[in-house]
Amino acid sequence: FWPDEIYSIFGLTQGVDAPELFARFDHPDDTKAIRRAFEESKRLREPFALDHRIVRRDGSVRWVQERGEFYFDLAGKPVRSVGTMLDITERKEAEAQLARHAHYDSLTELPNRMLMTDRLNQAIAFSDRHKRPVAVLFLDLDRFKNVNDTLGHSTGDALLKAVAGRLRRSVRAVDCVARLGGD
Repeated sequence: FWPDEIYSIFGLTQGVDAPELFARFDHPDDTKAIRRAFEESKRLREPFALDHRIVRRDGSVRWVQERGEFYFDLAGKPVRSVGTMLDITERKEAEAQLARHAHYDSLTELPNRMLMTDRLNQAIAFSDRHKRPVAVLFLDLDRFKNVNDTLGHSTGDALLKAVAGRLRRSVRAVDCVARLGGD
């Protein structure tokens, strides 16, 4: 028996769709982690708890929080599981948005000072380990304030976006272009 909420989470209609195995809906990238959590729960005979993605019948991806435990027969074989499942898609999307804002400039979508510092530290560590040089190029747009003052902030924003795009297209995929300040 599935409660109405489970049908809703999976995008199914109660009374029309026959209940199917949960595993059929597991996101392919999460399958191993889900199986590992279930097997560990069975082996240790402890409850399981995990967040993972499902792919609904219509192809949309949802995040779920699943909690539960397995029940065993006298021979120690798992005979059923009981638990709860919550749709946490909105929370996961909000977390991803917060992480993006914490590491990327909202105007240019380039890494910000914090992410650039982290990547620079990684590059320096790699350079030290492999005895290879690392380089940093710092660019400043001279008289950028004049652009904002005379042509307006929307023109200044468009200029910053254009410069960011050109720089991004001019470097290798492994290189980092970041916006550290206003200009």
